[in-house]
Amino acid sequence: RSMSDQNLMRRDESLLFRFSGGRATRSGAPFDAIMGRCKTIVSIYYRVAEAQAELEYRNRGPAPDWIRNAREPVIHAAPAASFQCVLDFRRVEQQQVLPGMTPDAEKKLEEAPRLLFSALRAASLGSDQDLLSLIPDPQYRRTFLKLFTQFCPDGKRIETIECRFANDELSPSVQMHKATKAEVRSVLSSQFPAVQPTGDSEPVKVTGTLRAINLEKGVIQV
Repeated sequence: RSMSDQNLMRRDESLLFRFSGGRATRSGAPFDAIMGRCKTIVSIYYRVAEAQAELEYRNRGPAPDWIRNAREPVIHAAPAASFQCVLDFRRVEQQQVLPGMTPDAEKKLEEAPRLLFSALRAASLGSDQDLLSLIPDPQYRRTFLKLFTQFCPDGKRIETIECRFANDELSPSVQMHKATKAEVRSVLSSQFPAVQPTGDSEPVKVTGTLRAINLEKGVIQV
């Protein structure tokens, strides 16, 4: 999208992501792999924004309209040879007060872009306590960590990802490598250990057509 959009928010909120190719793509990170991670970072942003606004956790469906309108994340893909993209935020004019939109929630949402950067940094460094203070709600934190593992480099198609504020080349950056994915999984398992079956439990066999699986809730619908 155009970088000159008049509804874009302050440029000091914009995040720049740089990608380098992995061992299978030494000439540079594949465009589809970059775009896939751009979609993932948008999903991460919405979860962080909802956590910041202290909304009830949603199990499915899109983010509330007022969240998407107050600060709509907009991805600007740079020329393919540069292997980078910018995450901007655009305000959509509100024609009416939408359900869930309050002055307090809107004020909290102003910090969502910087909270996103801080959460990415804490997760990439394996800082459990920092992440706990940034995203105290366990459901949102668990979802954030799961999405972040999808965003991290796999070492094959993408070797590294760097994130920093777009308008400040001297600002601290977040560096993500293949090892980051394993470290984040370790944080995920330490904060949310798998529930072990008790000694009295017995396996149950169910025959039918599998209709849905909810990994977050551990529910299987047959």
